[in-house]
Amino acid sequence: MRRVLIIAALVLSGCVTPTVTKKTTESINFSQFKTVSYRVHASPTTEYGDDEEAHKYGADTISLFDSLLSSRLTRMGYRIVPQPESADLNVDVTVNTVKPGSRAARMWIGFGAGRAVTLFDASFTNPQGGVVASFEGGRSYTGMELNVSPWAGKSDISASAATRCVDQIETFMVNGGSFPKK
Repeated sequence: MRRVLIIAALVLSGCVTPTVTKKTTESINFSQFKTVSYRVHASPTTEYGDDEEAHKYGADTISLFDSLLSSRLTRMGYRIVPQPESADLNVDVTVNTVKPGSRAARMWIGFGAGRAVTLFDASFTNPQGGVVASFEGGRSYTGMELNVSPWAGKSDISASAATRCVDQIETFMVNGGSFPKK
């Protein structure tokens, strides 16, 4: 039993659990909004890693996150508009951390060393600028996940991070501004 708990703790150590930062007293009906403006961007204090390659990884991940979010919002039935003032809902995603980690540290040390991490804040505002809802989310990759190869390259890790972040935004919107209890 103890061995199972230790293995479960190690596998789950790569998870980033989304946290609602602006709670509402009642569920938000996101389907009432027909047009959406969105922005995925780095903040001036975004953590990328130590070298030029880490910055390129970060820029590529943010760009992929942006593309996937546009596609997902369209698939959810929203019409994307470029100007925030003409949208029913504005989604602002600030990427705070986007680091590729170290493949060598993941492989040789393990247990979270060298993990890749992407963290973001998502804020949903009405046209007047009032915050409707917000949450913090992200994706961590330790190399110990069961659904991703332990030898995944940076492009695979980037795609997994961007996809998971967009999934969290969709889940938040579909569930009325909250995350389902597991």
